[in-house]
Amino acid sequence: MQIEPRISPNFDGESFFKNPATVEPFNFELIRETALIDLTKPVKKPAIAIQIDGTDVLSFGNIGTLIGKAKAKKTFFVSQIIASCIAGKWGDKISANITSDKNIVAFMDTEQAHWHVQKVHKRINRLLGKQTDVNIPKFQAFKLREYSTKERLKFIEEYIHSTPDLAVLIIDGIRDLITSINDEEQATEIVGQLMKWSEKRGIAILAVLHMNKGDNNARGHIGTELMNKSECVISIEKDVHAPDRSIVSSLYQRDKEFSDFAFKINDSGLPEIETDWKPAQKDAKPTTKPTDCPREKHIEILGTLKKVLSKEENPTYSVVINHLKYAINAKWKKIGDNLTKEYLTYYQNEGDISKIVDGKKTVYSVV
Repeated sequence: MQIEPRISPNFDGESFFKNPATVEPFNFELIRETALIDLTKPVKKPAIAIQIDGTDVLSFGNIGTLIGKAKAKKTFFVSQIIASCIAGKWGDKISANITSDKNIVAFMDTEQAHWHVQKVHKRINRLLGKQTDVNIPKFQAFKLREYSTKERLKFIEEYIHSTPDLAVLIIDGIRDLITSINDEEQATEIVGQLMKWSEKRGIAILAVLHMNKGDNNARGHIGTELMNKSECVISIEKDVHAPDRSIVSSLYQRDKEFSDFAFKINDSGLPEIETDWKPAQKDAKPTTKPTDCPREKHIEILGTLKKVLSKEENPTYSVVINHLKYAINAKWKKIGDNLTKEYLTYYQNEGDISKIVDGKKTVYSVV
């Protein structure tokens, strides 16, 4: 039995958020059949869509998030990713694995005017060494600024299902697909929709979102939801020592993280990787231990963890470790799995996290 990938013929953005249950009838038997993990049926590992510095970053059937403050040159970096998807690689840093049967790369811009989106398209042509007045067969750019939230959603949904050879979709301005950036229900629904589109159509989706002004977290509830559900979260920031330089970092990666690197805009107005740039020396490991973390940061970490775990049913050890690592990375320091386990033990000893053993099952909760 096969699930029809389309949401429904009656998909309409605003009512979708108000009452998602009316969009697609619930079919328990269908979900049970298609969602059950069957070890007798081999499942191929998802092919990698994008790599950075030899590290797998985003695979087909998954979503990723790119965040950065205003004027951090996010769209310039997106241009580099698109160029690598079309050409197979761009420079020595970014590469892509686009097959011949699924080779369309689409760019949806919700923020910029027509002239500026066309300028992005021309920049990509220039990165590929092509004329700026010729369309690239494998690339399609759309400007959606003047349309309503409902129209943007409907267009993107219809585009995905009417483009069978679509491989990579980049949405620059994911915030503009909802009416309120701090509406938890809308955030959950739209991110769920991105996951559904990517899974059912076998495409890679990269969402671009602004950072908060006061910290390095993605904006609003949609930012939190994206960072929780994305395979990768990439951040772009201006170098405080050189404003013309942008630093690209792996803020969160399900697998191995890539090393920070930097790019600048050259005299031709094109992004250029700075091959001789080296990241500043990072803090020594002792400063990342739980005993070195200020109590106010612990409170922020636990608050983030509690909010995420409230949406999980009986969160197990692996689930808690995964979410705790993200919360520490977002609110304090970037750490690995082993140190995350130290934090969990620390919080248990401090009485901040409780562990309940129920038969063979162990679940955790933030007190």
